[in-house]
Amino acid sequence: VKGIFNDKGLRFIFSPRATTPEIIVDNKPIFKEQKFVKDKDQIIYSGTEGYVISYGDMLYRCLKAVEEVRKSGINVGLINKPVLNIVDEEIIKNLGKTNFVLLVESQNYNTGLGSKFGTLLLERGIKVSYKHLGVTKVGIGGSKEQVSHQNLDVEDIKQSIVALSHSK
Repeated sequence: VKGIFNDKGLRFIFSPRATTPEIIVDNKPIFKEQKFVKDKDQIIYSGTEGYVISYGDMLYRCLKAVEEVRKSGINVGLINKPVLNIVDEEIIKNLGKTNFVLLVESQNYNTGLGSKFGTLLLERGIKVSYKHLGVTKVGIGGSKEQVSHQNLDVEDIKQSIVALSHSK
């Protein structure tokens, strides 16, 4: 909030109603150490085979999936995309040096970031295997019920990473 409060124009901050765990890597809470930069994505893990891109309430689930898959030998990275309408050209260019990109979000599959991100890759001539996970079904309940109902839990994310890693 402090990073954008004094900016001119409209600003939207999306926040889930439920609490989410802190993102901890190597026993350090990364958002306390890294300063928010509004036009930059945050690399949580670097990867050589591919990347998972996420934000908000799906980020900690993706972190768990990425850490588990990395233990199995798949060198996948994780990127936090804190600002959805800004393209970090450096990050997106580096995605083209890998084999796949998996975008995971709790927004609508048809209208969320994932529906646009594949186009952003193609417009830049980046040809990687691409998959997007998002909300596809009507449902009721809170985050806990919806994540599983929408096939967005850690196991679903892991399955998508493994499938993409075997696609090339």
